[in-house]
This record gives sequence, structure tokens and C-alpha cells, in this order.
Amino acid sequence: AESNQLRIAFDGDAVIFSDESERVYQQTKSLQAFFEHEKANAQKPMADGPFAAFLRWIAQVQADSSIRNQDGSSPIRTALVTARNGPAVKRVILTLRAWGVAIDEEFFLGGINKAEILQAFNPHIFFDDQDVHAAPASRLVSTARVMYGPTADIVPTPPATVPGPIVVTAPQPYEEATRGPTLAPLTPVTKKVFETRLREIFLGYTPLHNGVL
Repeated sequence: AESNQLRIAFDGDAVIFSDESERVYQQTKSLQAFFEHEKANAQKPMADGPFAAFLRWIAQVQADSSIRNQDGSSPIRTALVTARNGPAVKRVILTLRAWGVAIDEEFFLGGINKAEILQAFNPHIFFDDQDVHAAPASRLVSTARVMYGPTADIVPTPPATVPGPIVVTAPQPYEEATRGPTLAPLTPVTKKVFETRLREIFLGYTPLHNGVL
């Protein structure tokens, strides 16, 4: 809240990038097979993951010289926090270059705990597709688990300690917002249920125009 900069951290595979490489590892359970796949495809940019378009939009905001803090810095700062390292780094760099996107900070961690790096970067939110990373990170920073890719059907592990209830008061910029429903507590859901809930939340903030979003 004291910062004049919105900080967003992303995992790589199955978040910014597609789940292609992640599936190689999940299917073979071999780190060597994963590295060989990445070396063989190093010059081939990865396909978009679910947050690729969002990252590109952020890059456009960062490039807008008319949107700057008083000290000249961008109002948004991004970080890539990925378990990739060694031979799997080159493809990430070349993919981002092919997209024309620059990420402010990139951490290729291998086996290093993501939570400690995230605590230092101090993002407002971190996106990761695996509970093994999201759960420990969520104890230090606001974390969202991306339900996409080969690990999407793995049920998250409850945290060791359960925080107290959080009450969020939504802004009411439009009269239509009062019709927004009270949502049930979040649990692992199907893609269809997720889309339905997301639409309900969106309607709570956004007016309809002739009955259409």
C-alpha cells in the first residue's frame, strides 16, 4: 500500500507460456528429458499461456511514456519467478524477445524456494500453476493458483495455518452492481464453474449495455 508501483510476479510454464514443456516433464518425470526437449527447441518460441496476453498488455502500459511516476519509473513492475535453470533458460529469453516483451526481473531458480525470492520482490500478487509452489508462497505474498496445464487437476494442499476471515468491500460505481451475488467460499472447481463465477464477479463491477457485457 505504501508503494507507488504495482508489482506482479509470474511463473513461466503453464502461466505465461503454454504447458507444452511442463507436459514433457510430467509425462517422463525426467529432468534430463525436459532439458533435452528445451535444448532441441531453444530457437522455437513457446506458445502463449493463459497470462501471455495480460503480460503483453502490461508491457504496453510500461512503454507508454505518458504514464510515469514522478521519479520517471513505470507504475508497474514485473518479475518472472520460474523453476527453470541451466539449459532451459535460453528458450525463455528468446521467446520473450520474439514476443517483444521485457520482464523487469527474471529469477531462474532451479531448486531454490520461490517463497524467499517472492518475499524479497514483494509483489502485490503472484501467479503459479502448481500447488507445491503456490502454497508456501501464499504464506508470504498474495498468491493465485492458475488452474491450467497438466497439474490443474491436482487438489491444492490446505495451508498449515488457516488465517482469519477476510472481508472485502467491493466498490459500487454503478447501480447495477447491487445485483451481484454473494459467492460461496472458493474451492477447487471445474473450468465451467470458474467461468460462471468470474462472470458473476465481473457483473458486480460492470454495467450492462443493452443487456450485453
